[in-house]
Amino acid sequence: MRIALTCSLTGFSLLLGSGVLLADPSHGTAPRLRFAANPPTGAARLEFDEATSREKRGGQQGSNHLVQSSFQPSAPSLAENIVPVQGTAPPTRLPPISAEPQHIETVPVPPTPINGAKLPNPDQPPRRDALVPIPPRSVTAQPTPCTTQPGSTILAQNSVIVVPDRVATGIDAWLNVGVLWGWTSSARLVPLSSQSPAGTPLGQAGVLGTPGTRVLYGNQSSLDDGQLGFRLQTGIWLNPDRRIALEADLLWLGSIDQHHRSGSPDGSTIVSRPFVDANTGLPNAELVAFPGVLGGFVDVRTSTSGLWGVGTGFRMATSCDPCRPVDLAVGYRHFRFEDSLRIRENLVPLDPGAVPGSTIVVRDSFQAENTFHGGYLGLHFRRFSNGWDLGFSPQVNLGQTRSVVTIQGDTVNSVPGLAPVRQRGGLLALPSNIGTYAVREFSVIPELQLSVGKALTPRSRISIGYSLIGWLGVARAAEQVDPVVNRNLLPPAANPVRGPQRPQFDLDRSDLWVHGIQATFEWLY
Repeated sequence: MRIALTCSLTGFSLLLGSGVLLADPSHGTAPRLRFAANPPTGAARLEFDEATSREKRGGQQGSNHLVQSSFQPSAPSLAENIVPVQGTAPPTRLPPISAEPQHIETVPVPPTPINGAKLPNPDQPPRRDALVPIPPRSVTAQPTPCTTQPGSTILAQNSVIVVPDRVATGIDAWLNVGVLWGWTSSARLVPLSSQSPAGTPLGQAGVLGTPGTRVLYGNQSSLDDGQLGFRLQTGIWLNPDRRIALEADLLWLGSIDQHHRSGSPDGSTIVSRPFVDANTGLPNAELVAFPGVLGGFVDVRTSTSGLWGVGTGFRMATSCDPCRPVDLAVGYRHFRFEDSLRIRENLVPLDPGAVPGSTIVVRDSFQAENTFHGGYLGLHFRRFSNGWDLGFSPQVNLGQTRSVVTIQGDTVNSVPGLAPVRQRGGLLALPSNIGTYAVREFSVIPELQLSVGKALTPRSRISIGYSLIGWLGVARAAEQVDPVVNRNLLPPAANPVRGPQRPQFDLDRSDLWVHGIQATFEWLY
């Protein structure tokens, strides 16, 4: 292959070819240089021809000189081998040829119309139809406080910290195991047992308001002790860019059991169960223990079966910033909460006329079961910085709460040698309110989780936080007790019954608040 270079003092041209001479007489009357190189042999030749220049100047007389200069690649300079031509100006010295890379200066090129667009006239102001589209240029992004690096780390302020970048680390799922120590809001109890000082007359024993009589148990809050629980949260991303995930949640808060006993087997301590007489509207009481009349105990037990919560739904990423992820969560939510109040009297008649060994058992039972079915809408905010993270997750559950209240009561008289006799009704649970009642109502359950976490590895973290759940409008067993009693309904009930049908059932709702401290281990895989 042959390379030919035709160069004048005002321009040059280069062409790869064989035996081709590139000349452009339009560049003026300057003498012409011709350069030829043969790469296979490494030889080069430079020719200076003035003949064509004279013809261009109108055929002026003068000697035609053809200067040739040959050199090998090892020659230090091409310009040193140029011989001046008589009658002409000395040729311009060319820069020495060097094997080192040379800096090349670019020459501005006039703009070219794109897609038929007209170029603007420099003598006229630009018009909208004369604008030429300019291709976008690349802009180097400025460093941000948190930039994703390959693998599972994040570069933050010149220090490498661990951040669970879902895409960079290839996270497909997560599992959070939390231990919870929590409390539930208390339930209010009516006065359930009372005590009178020794020497109190039989007709005033245990009656609230009489001198020296006090409430032993009740007229207070209950079921507000702390209890242990757990919370499991897991999920799996459904697409490669980790934008949509399927999640599930399981919550359990342990049960509470509170017990109180009062009385005496020989009746030496005066203990009664107070109530309000429906016929008179005045305080009254039923004996549990009284000297020479009755001996026994009254046991009051309040309990909860714990709070259960289950949820499943979808989580959608709304932010691509791995240092400040924000997720939207929607799905199905279920809660269940039960509590109960049970009162039991175990009595022994001390009257000399009673059959020895006879017993009386009086029982009242109140149970409340609440179940919620609905949907949830929540947000999950997290902020990662220097290996630490802050979490903030508000959520609201909207749906229906079904409350079922069951009231039972009976009295059993046992005499040795005879079959026990069971009668319907105790003291606070009588035929006027015994039964099962179910009510459905719309409910709102807000939730909130706050946490502070620390990275252990690129795929594991620990955190400590606070959680809050508010179940608005639940039925509590202790709050379904009506302390107003028509004595004519006590077993054996009079027939016909005179007076109002009391106690009666009237659903009383309150708000259940559950809150606690939660320690969580998070595993990404």
